[in-house]
Amino acid sequence: MADITNLESEEDLQAQIEEIEALSSIYGNEWCVIDEVSRIFCIKISSDAEEQKMTACLQIILPPDYPSTAPPIYQINAAWLRGSERAKLANSLEDIYVEHAGESILYLWVERIRDFLVEKSCSSESDHMTSDFSSGSSRWSLALQTGLDMRWLEQGDLACSAGS
Repeated sequence: MADITNLESEEDLQAQIEEIEALSSIYGNEWCVIDEVSRIFCIKISSDAEEQKMTACLQIILPPDYPSTAPPIYQINAAWLRGSERAKLANSLEDIYVEHAGESILYLWVERIRDFLVEKSCSSESDHMTSDFSSGSSRWSLALQTGLDMRWLEQGDLACSAGS
């Protein structure tokens, strides 16, 4: 029994080493070793969007029996990530673990978080555009109701002249 446990432990450690080397190679400076002995790592993940760029930091602790029987222990650090969005992301990471039990999953987790950030960035951009359009519509509506000269509104000037 002890031989099987030792063999599993060695296989887990070897799988961890290979996974960490691959992640370090793929992500370069974004990947960070916090404590190699304690198997604590971190990666900065971003949406890669030019505007509305969102970032999160994934901290990971690899238990001795990962990946064979235990998931990584993780924490996502992002001040903007709260409530139902945090729960949604956590659930999707847990789903990945369940679907790939016994396998190395850190790459899948990182890319899932990146996809989540991209989706969030896109929804923030569309919310921002909708908000701009709404406020623009309000200005046009105000100008029509009050008879203001639209040329001033189009230039973004706060001083408006009465329509002629």
